[in-house]
Amino acid sequence: MRPCGLTPVKGNWLKPSPLQHTAAMPCGGCEAYAWCRGNCMKNLYLGYVKNDLRYRAGVVEPICGLLRFIGREVDRHDPQAWFARLPLPQRRQVTDCEVYEYVEVMP
Repeated sequence: MRPCGLTPVKGNWLKPSPLQHTAAMPCGGCEAYAWCRGNCMKNLYLGYVKNDLRYRAGVVEPICGLLRFIGREVDRHDPQAWFARLPLPQRRQVTDCEVYEYVEVMP
């Protein structure tokens, strides 16, 4: 007898998520991709895979434009030089904190 009348799982019945990078998405050649990593998959899926031009123009493209702008502004201020000028305790505080590989901006 199984607890609570449960039956064993016979196979994976879950469908793969449609939120995967596709050739329709312009991320691969984007200057911000190295740090954004195309993380806003829901937005990209709706804008490019579902080809919702209104959503793409009103949500996806403004977010991507904002991320490119932020990246250019950060680079313009030479973050490596800023980091090098920090006292050692502050550099350690920055390097020892939890860091994620990407940036996400939610509309």
